[in-house]
Amino acid sequence: MYVDVRPAARGGPRQDAHRPTTVRLGPLLHPGRSDPAGFGDVATLSDQPLLADLAADARRALASGPARAFLCLEIAAASYQLLRRGPDILPSLAILAGGGFLFGLAAWLVGRHPWAHPEPDPVRAPIQEFVAVGVVFTGIVSWFFGAGAVGYPLVTSGLAGWAAIAILARYRPRDFGWVARTWQPYLPLILALVLPKLLLIGPDVVSRTLAGLTSGIIQQLLLQVGLTARLEAVTGRGDVAAVLAALGFGIVHAPLDLAQAGGDWSLALANAIVLQAVVGLVFCLAYQRHRAPLGLGFCHALLMA
Repeated sequence: MYVDVRPAARGGPRQDAHRPTTVRLGPLLHPGRSDPAGFGDVATLSDQPLLADLAADARRALASGPARAFLCLEIAAASYQLLRRGPDILPSLAILAGGGFLFGLAAWLVGRHPWAHPEPDPVRAPIQEFVAVGVVFTGIVSWFFGAGAVGYPLVTSGLAGWAAIAILARYRPRDFGWVARTWQPYLPLILALVLPKLLLIGPDVVSRTLAGLTSGIIQQLLLQVGLTARLEAVTGRGDVAAVLAALGFGIVHAPLDLAQAGGDWSLALANAIVLQAVVGLVFCLAYQRHRAPLGLGFCHALLMA
């Protein structure tokens, strides 16, 4: 079914006018196999009342095998932390769970915006590009785990290979529409991030966000354009792509949690799954609701501020 969600009466420029005026539900919330291009199933939920829309998407999420597996992994990681650290960690786990829910709700609201663009951008050499991106991420993981001598060559060679594959695949300028795509649908996510920061650190949020902007944009480009989009194209499933990308995002951050875990790698990995993997999944949901990774890079910088 097709529905035009950008009528002239609602105003504003239409994004990527060469595309059909359809609305596609974020693939994370559509567990079924997508069409051969990997673009997910078409839904007509944008004109439904907000609560009905949310309930329908929640049912789809709970019907997704990868989403259920991710939830089970989160419960296992939180239980392991509770077992190792004792009941004193319960308030922190509760805060993380509540924050993750609210953050996820803000990401879901992104798709309600009339200018939201959930349709994936073209991936013209899915398998080859995924292999190149996999080399890059292997290098990043090696680097973070202290094997920079291995990681640096992998990152540089993977990026060079990805660029060569893209050139040979003959991408068109319009394939990079995400570069200029509006950030307006991300307003709920931006507010959910900036308001608590203003209460905690005040005006310093501006300078801290600017300081982390480059890092935030690079991380989101690698996570969304590099990993999520390529996994979607290879597997044909947005829920699989989002879960795997989120877990990869969490594992990459495990070395950063090592000091807090007292040098215990198992605790560091459990913390990365409970915290960073959830953050990664929310970012993937926001990306699948509106494909503007540069805007997500700004959100990422706000989160790190």
